Amino acid sequence: MDGSDLKKVAYYPGCALEGTGHAYNRSTKAVGKALGLDLVELKNWNCCGAMEVKNIDPKIQTYLSARNLSIAENMGFDKVMAPCN
Repeated sequence: MDGSDLKKVAYYPGCALEGTGHAYNRSTKAVGKALGLDLVELKNWNCCGAMEVKNIDPKIQTYLSARNLSIAENMGFDKVMAPCN
């Protein structure tokens, strides 16, 4: 399958998959490709705050997640694959 046959999907790896979950990140991308998906990473995504921020201020966690969704929308996506949490 070449790249033109793949369905583009917005992809948010999050902090966990960029750090300790890097093997999960690689396997997610490999499985996605095998399923015909081109996982397009969000540009300049930010941490969603799922761990530390939600315990301090849940509103901030909502704002962080909303920013990532806005980035996806600006990139032309209406759904985001987020395997991190």
